[in-house]
Amino acid sequence: MSWWISTWAVSRLAEPVANREDLACELDQVVCLLGNYPALAGVDLSVAVGETVLIKGPNGAGKTTLLRCLAGLTPIHKGTARILGHDLESGRGAICRDVAILSQSNHLYSDLSADDNLALYIRASRVATNKTDSVCEQMGISSRVRSTKVRHLSTGQKRRVAIACLLARQARLWLLDEPHSGLDWTGAGLLNEQLVDQSKAGTTIVIVSHDLERVGKIAGRTLTMVGGTLGEDSRVP
Repeated sequence: MSWWISTWAVSRLAEPVANREDLACELDQVVCLLGNYPALAGVDLSVAVGETVLIKGPNGAGKTTLLRCLAGLTPIHKGTARILGHDLESGRGAICRDVAILSQSNHLYSDLSADDNLALYIRASRVATNKTDSVCEQMGISSRVRSTKVRHLSTGQKRRVAIACLLARQARLWLLDEPHSGLDWTGAGLLNEQLVDQSKAGTTIVIVSHDLERVGKIAGRTLTMVGGTLGEDSRVP
């Protein structure tokens, strides 16, 4: 059980914040098990409201599990977590309304058009205003692509549609797993523009990525995950 011992060596990763209300994510010695394996082995993490944080690390380090934990999709076996001011265990319903997650798989319905996927996502998210036209424009999605069934779209087009769904959600916390995957340089540039704009508007963004060149340009802080723990953070100039 040496991994339990390692939890004592995990350092606090964010500078102290004056008020707890200024924190969008707050994890204290969080342990998540996948079977008997500690995918998260005592994680401490503080992310301020409006901050953009990059999580890097090797495959199997626990990065995706961390995102799923922040979204309330993976249960916590030890430790405490507060997301957007709510306890992750007791306030999961309130948290889900304000959290949007983009996984490596786009979670689009292949038999529906891009527009139909957007409409379905907006209804499920209970968004008050329909922003289909604006989010498609923001991600450079043409009318032809919008009317095409997802199964006939290219990998990059599918990713743009998935990101448009994310934009339409109007969430306060974005959890992104390799968001630039499948995008060409134009699509990646459009995504980065949206990430910068959202951060300026107060959206908190946590990004898991190996694409340090693209994400490093927009992240204010980079954390390294190894063996289910987060290492020392570095400030991006």
